[in-house]
Amino acid sequence: LKFTSVHRNKTAQFRATISGLSETLSPSWDSHKFIGSPFSNYTYSGIERSVTFNFKVFALNAIEHKIGWDKINFLNSLVYPQGYYDSSAVVPPFIKFTLGDLYKNKFGFIESLSHTFDDNTPWNITDKETIFDGDNEIDMKGYRLPMITDVAVTIKFLESRGVTASRRFYTFNPQTN
Repeated sequence: LKFTSVHRNKTAQFRATISGLSETLSPSWDSHKFIGSPFSNYTYSGIERSVTFNFKVFALNAIEHKIGWDKINFLNSLVYPQGYYDSSAVVPPFIKFTLGDLYKNKFGFIESLSHTFDDNTPWNITDKETIFDGDNEIDMKGYRLPMITDVAVTIKFLESRGVTASRRFYTFNPQTN
């Protein structure tokens, strides 16, 4: 599971458990009636495609806890402007999204992002944590945060003629046409 900021060319890769994965394809049709006809005629006007899923970010030690929260912070940044042009216009937060071989570097944007913290999730409560050999300590100040975070995300893909003309909607090689 990987999210890349197109503008900043920075990536956060998550080792996570995925749940509730669903893809929605929403074609648009415009309705028209000709004078004197009671019947509607339809014109195909476009398509939108999005994927929705949840994943858990969890930590088994102090190092993973800090890295996991840094990645969550980066992910949150992908719904905000990535910068500003001289004209004061915003640089949009476009991303490239990868999930296994199903979606690889799909261009799009995060349509919605939410975090849920279960009532039974433990929090880090230490200022320092001893690691591995017992001689090294990690400063945990500022990381009194939940150890498990459930993230829900919806990504809207930005499709184009070049991407869809080959009829390959996923990044694996289809065996049939």
